[in-house]
Amino acid sequence: MIARAVRRGLTRLGVVLAALALGLPAHAAPDRLPPLATTTLDGQPFAINPAAHAVVVVHFWATWCAPCRADMPILDAAFQRHRNDGLRMVGISLDTAASRSRILAGGMGVHFPLIRASDTHLRPRDLPTALPETRIYDRDGTVLARFGPLDAARFAQALDTALAR
Repeated sequence: MIARAVRRGLTRLGVVLAALALGLPAHAAPDRLPPLATTTLDGQPFAINPAAHAVVVVHFWATWCAPCRADMPILDAAFQRHRNDGLRMVGISLDTAASRSRILAGGMGVHFPLIRASDTHLRPRDLPTALPETRIYDRDGTVLARFGPLDAARFAQALDTALAR
């Protein structure tokens, strides 16, 4: 329990220090979807282009974060319900030392892609300062909603609103 708290604090501290070193505000998450091009943890090519006109859900998480793992079934159910409605979803793991297989196991068999933040070109300002964080982006790549630990009803309502636009 103490080790988890220390890791959580170190992750948060690392994000803040990286942002400060680059002269970026540590607390301000971007309002635009950053482009992502990488390989998923199961070896598949993955890309999200902000200009693709899809609703995108990005879930930042880590295997050691219990609320992050608790969000996975909510996210997976939403993905399976809406993946044919123009929804793209990705889980971005902030684990640094965990193996690919451990991260995949922590993802609890979700049907959406999982990637590691360290395998992307995300800038420190693109990363959250606390976990979990789930962002919903509209079809123009603008963030519509940000969530900490998910409330299933509020998340579903925000996602439905984004998909209806």
